[in-house]
Amino acid sequence: MKSKTVLLSFVLLLLSCSKNEDVPNIELNVLKFEIGQKFKYVLLKGENYSVPNNSDFVYTGDTLELEVLDIINNKYLISEKITPFSNMMVSNEEYYWGSKDAVYRNNWTVKNDSLNFDYSGNNNTSHLLLSTSLFNEDALPLKEFDEREVEITGWKTSFRYAEGDFNLYARNFTLFEKYYDRLNIYLNNSPMASDGAGRTIIYGKKYGIIRTSTYSWWTDTGIGWDRIN
Repeated sequence: MKSKTVLLSFVLLLLSCSKNEDVPNIELNVLKFEIGQKFKYVLLKGENYSVPNNSDFVYTGDTLELEVLDIINNKYLISEKITPFSNMMVSNEEYYWGSKDAVYRNNWTVKNDSLNFDYSGNNNTSHLLLSTSLFNEDALPLKEFDEREVEITGWKTSFRYAEGDFNLYARNFTLFEKYYDRLNIYLNNSPMASDGAGRTIIYGKKYGIIRTSTYSWWTDTGIGWDRIN
Protein backbone atom coordinates (compact mmCIF):
# COMPACT_ATOMS: atom_id res chain seq x y z
CA MET A 1 0.00 0.00 0.00
CA LYS A 2 1.51 3.31 -1.05
CA SER A 3 1.62 6.04 1.59
CA LYS A 4 0.25 9.47 0.66
CA THR A 5 1.22 12.99 1.68
CA VAL A 6 -1.21 15.40 3.27
CA LEU A 7 -3.76 16.54 0.67
CA LEU A 8 -3.82 20.13 -0.52
CA SER A 9 -6.87 22.03 0.68
CA PHE A 10 -9.03 22.99 -2.28
CA VAL A 11 -12.31 24.84 -2.63
CA LEU A 12 -14.68 22.20 -3.98
CA LEU A 13 -16.46 22.61 -7.26
CA LEU A 14 -18.04 19.79 -9.23
CA LEU A 15 -18.70 20.39 -12.91
CA SER A 16 -21.93 18.84 -14.07
CA CYS A 17 -21.18 16.79 -17.21
CA SER A 18 -24.21 14.86 -18.38
CA LYS A 19 -25.96 13.70 -21.50
CA ASN A 20 -27.88 16.44 -23.26
CA GLU A 21 -29.07 15.79 -26.76
CA ASP A 22 -30.26 19.42 -27.12
CA VAL A 23 -26.79 20.91 -26.75
CA PRO A 24 -25.18 21.77 -30.12
CA ASN A 25 -22.31 19.65 -31.39
CA ILE A 26 -18.98 21.51 -31.64
CA GLU A 27 -16.62 20.25 -34.33
CA LEU A 28 -12.92 21.07 -34.41
CA ASN A 29 -11.58 18.59 -36.93
CA VAL A 30 -7.81 18.23 -36.59
CA LEU A 31 -7.66 17.79 -40.35
CA LYS A 32 -9.23 21.21 -40.93
CA PHE A 33 -7.15 23.62 -38.85
CA GLU A 34 -6.83 27.17 -40.22
CA ILE A 35 -4.03 29.72 -39.77
CA GLY A 36 -4.96 32.13 -37.00
CA GLN A 37 -7.37 29.68 -35.35
CA LYS A 38 -7.21 29.84 -31.54
CA PHE A 39 -8.28 27.34 -28.89
CA LYS A 40 -8.56 28.13 -25.19
CA TYR A 41 -8.40 25.90 -22.14
CA VAL A 42 -8.95 26.50 -18.42
CA LEU A 43 -6.76 24.94 -15.73
CA LEU A 44 -8.28 22.58 -13.18
CA LYS A 45 -6.94 21.21 -9.89
CA GLY A 46 -8.30 17.83 -8.81
CA GLU A 47 -8.10 15.93 -5.55
CA ASN A 48 -8.80 12.44 -4.19
CA TYR A 49 -7.36 10.68 -7.22
CA SER A 50 -7.35 7.33 -5.39
CA VAL A 51 -10.97 7.63 -4.21
CA PRO A 52 -13.30 6.21 -6.91
CA ASN A 53 -16.45 8.00 -5.74
CA ASN A 54 -14.85 11.42 -5.27
CA SER A 55 -14.11 13.46 -8.38
CA ASP A 56 -14.03 16.96 -6.87
CA PHE A 57 -12.04 19.66 -8.60
CA VAL A 58 -11.83 23.42 -8.93
CA TYR A 59 -11.05 25.73 -11.83
CA THR A 60 -8.19 28.07 -10.96
CA GLY A 61 -8.89 31.06 -13.18
CA ASP A 62 -5.98 30.31 -15.53
CA THR A 63 -6.33 30.25 -19.32
CA LEU A 64 -4.12 28.53 -21.90
CA GLU A 65 -4.27 29.81 -25.48
CA LEU A 66 -3.22 27.74 -28.48
CA GLU A 67 -2.89 29.35 -31.91
CA VAL A 68 -2.27 27.87 -35.36
CA LEU A 69 0.66 29.92 -36.69
CA ASP A 70 1.35 28.12 -39.97
CA ILE A 71 0.27 25.11 -42.02
CA ILE A 72 2.48 23.23 -44.48
CA ASN A 73 0.78 20.18 -45.99
CA ASN A 74 -0.39 18.21 -42.93
CA LYS A 75 2.00 19.91 -40.50
CA TYR A 76 0.64 22.58 -38.14
CA LEU A 77 2.84 25.01 -36.21
CA ILE A 78 1.08 25.54 -32.87
CA SER A 79 1.96 28.12 -30.22
CA GLU A 80 1.02 27.65 -26.56
CA LYS A 81 0.97 30.36 -23.92
CA ILE A 82 -0.74 31.05 -20.63
CA THR A 83 -2.63 34.33 -20.86
CA PRO A 84 -1.20 37.29 -18.87
CA PHE A 85 -4.28 37.82 -16.68
CA SER A 86 -4.29 34.22 -15.44
CA ASN A 87 -4.42 33.74 -11.68
CA MET A 88 -1.05 31.97 -11.49
CA MET A 89 0.67 35.14 -12.69
CA VAL A 90 -0.24 36.99 -9.50
CA SER A 91 -0.97 34.24 -6.98
CA ASN A 92 1.48 33.47 -4.16
CA GLU A 93 0.40 29.82 -4.31
CA GLU A 94 2.56 27.56 -6.44
CA TYR A 95 0.09 25.10 -7.95
CA TYR A 96 1.08 24.88 -11.62
CA TRP A 97 3.53 22.10 -12.43
CA GLY A 98 4.91 23.74 -15.58
CA SER A 99 6.74 26.94 -16.53
CA LYS A 100 3.99 29.56 -16.46
CA ASP A 101 5.92 32.19 -18.45
CA ALA A 102 7.00 29.89 -21.27
CA VAL A 103 5.68 30.28 -24.81
CA TYR A 104 6.07 27.04 -26.74
CA ARG A 105 5.95 26.43 -30.49
CA ASN A 106 5.52 22.85 -31.58
CA ASN A 107 4.68 21.00 -34.79
CA TRP A 108 1.56 18.85 -34.90
CA THR A 109 1.50 16.50 -37.88
CA VAL A 110 -1.25 14.22 -39.15
CA LYS A 111 0.14 11.02 -40.65
CA ASN A 112 -0.85 7.35 -40.65
CA ASP A 113 -4.19 8.33 -39.13
CA SER A 114 -2.45 9.68 -36.01
CA LEU A 115 -1.80 13.13 -34.58
CA ASN A 116 1.95 13.38 -34.00
CA PHE A 117 3.75 15.91 -31.78
CA ASP A 118 7.26 17.12 -32.56
CA TYR A 119 9.18 18.79 -29.71
CA SER A 120 12.59 18.68 -31.42
CA GLY A 121 14.01 16.46 -28.70
CA ASN A 122 13.29 18.87 -25.82
CA ASN A 123 11.51 17.88 -22.62
CA ASN A 124 8.56 19.64 -20.98
CA THR A 125 7.83 21.84 -23.99
CA SER A 126 4.05 21.71 -23.92
CA HIS A 127 1.57 23.26 -21.53
CA LEU A 128 -1.39 21.38 -22.99
CA LEU A 129 0.17 17.92 -22.93
CA LEU A 130 1.95 18.70 -19.63
CA SER A 131 4.97 16.54 -20.48
CA THR A 132 6.52 15.12 -23.64
CA SER A 133 6.95 11.79 -21.87
CA LEU A 134 3.22 11.30 -22.32
CA PHE A 135 3.69 9.04 -25.32
CA ASN A 136 6.33 6.54 -26.29
CA GLU A 137 6.09 7.77 -29.87
CA ASP A 138 4.49 11.20 -29.24
CA ALA A 139 1.35 10.34 -31.22
CA LEU A 140 -2.39 10.01 -30.70
CA PRO A 141 -4.30 7.53 -32.88
CA LEU A 142 -7.25 9.25 -34.60
CA LYS A 143 -9.25 6.06 -35.06
CA GLU A 144 -12.08 5.44 -32.60
CA PHE A 145 -11.06 3.36 -29.59
CA ASP A 146 -13.26 0.36 -28.76
CA GLU A 147 -11.37 -1.33 -25.92
CA ARG A 148 -13.85 -0.36 -23.19
CA GLU A 149 -16.56 2.25 -22.66
CA VAL A 150 -16.31 4.35 -19.49
CA GLU A 151 -17.92 7.47 -18.05
CA ILE A 152 -16.23 10.81 -17.50
CA THR A 153 -16.96 11.75 -13.89
CA GLY A 154 -15.71 15.09 -12.59
CA TRP A 155 -12.02 15.36 -13.48
CA LYS A 156 -11.56 11.56 -13.72
CA THR A 157 -13.18 8.58 -15.41
CA SER A 158 -15.04 5.56 -14.06
CA PHE A 159 -12.08 3.33 -14.99
CA ARG A 160 -10.56 1.89 -11.82
CA TYR A 161 -6.90 2.51 -11.05
CA ALA A 162 -4.45 0.33 -12.97
CA GLU A 163 -0.76 0.72 -13.78
CA GLY A 164 -0.73 0.46 -17.57
CA ASP A 165 -1.81 2.19 -20.78
CA PHE A 166 -5.41 1.90 -21.95
CA ASN A 167 -7.42 2.98 -25.01
CA LEU A 168 -10.91 3.76 -23.72
CA TYR A 169 -13.88 5.77 -24.96
CA ALA A 170 -16.89 7.68 -23.64
CA ARG A 171 -20.21 8.69 -25.16
CA ASN A 172 -22.52 11.67 -24.65
CA PHE A 173 -20.21 14.02 -22.77
CA THR A 174 -21.04 17.68 -22.19
CA LEU A 175 -18.45 20.27 -21.16
CA PHE A 176 -19.22 23.99 -20.89
CA GLU A 177 -22.52 23.41 -22.71
CA LYS A 178 -20.77 21.72 -25.63
CA TYR A 179 -21.91 18.21 -26.48
CA TYR A 180 -19.57 15.46 -27.71
CA ASP A 181 -21.16 12.25 -28.97
CA ARG A 182 -18.05 10.06 -28.69
CA LEU A 183 -14.51 10.70 -27.44
CA ASN A 184 -11.33 8.67 -27.18
CA ILE A 185 -9.71 8.46 -23.75
CA TYR A 186 -6.02 7.61 -23.65
CA LEU A 187 -4.81 6.62 -20.17
CA ASN A 188 -1.02 6.64 -19.84
CA ASN A 189 -0.65 5.18 -16.34
CA SER A 190 2.35 2.93 -16.93
CA PRO A 191 4.75 5.52 -15.36
CA MET A 192 2.85 5.10 -12.08
CA ALA A 193 4.29 1.60 -11.72
CA SER A 194 7.63 3.27 -10.93
CA ASP A 195 6.13 6.12 -8.86
CA GLY A 196 5.81 8.48 -11.83
CA ALA A 197 2.81 10.58 -12.82
CA GLY A 198 -0.13 9.22 -14.77
CA ARG A 199 -1.74 11.15 -17.63
CA THR A 200 -5.03 11.19 -19.48
CA ILE A 201 -6.03 12.75 -22.79
CA ILE A 202 -9.66 13.00 -23.90
CA TYR A 203 -10.01 13.81 -27.59
CA GLY A 204 -11.63 13.00 -30.90
CA LYS A 205 -10.72 13.26 -34.57
CA LYS A 206 -13.50 15.76 -35.30
CA TYR A 207 -13.24 17.61 -31.98
CA GLY A 208 -9.53 17.88 -31.25
CA ILE A 209 -8.19 17.68 -27.68
CA ILE A 210 -10.91 18.30 -25.09
CA ARG A 211 -9.11 17.59 -21.81
CA THR A 212 -5.65 16.68 -20.60
CA SER A 213 -4.61 15.84 -17.06
CA THR A 214 -1.68 14.55 -15.04
CA TYR A 215 -1.85 13.17 -11.52
CA SER A 216 0.16 11.56 -8.75
CA TRP A 217 -0.70 8.67 -6.45
CA TRP A 218 1.64 10.07 -3.79
CA THR A 219 -0.05 13.46 -3.49
CA ASP A 220 -3.49 12.12 -4.51
CA THR A 221 -3.93 15.27 -6.60
CA GLY A 222 -3.71 16.33 -10.23
CA ILE A 223 -3.97 19.23 -12.66
CA GLY A 224 -5.40 19.44 -16.15
CA TRP A 225 -6.76 21.61 -18.95
CA ASP A 226 -10.41 21.70 -20.10
CA ARG A 227 -11.24 23.28 -23.45
CA ILE A 228 -13.59 26.22 -23.24
CA ASN A 229 -14.04 27.11 -26.93
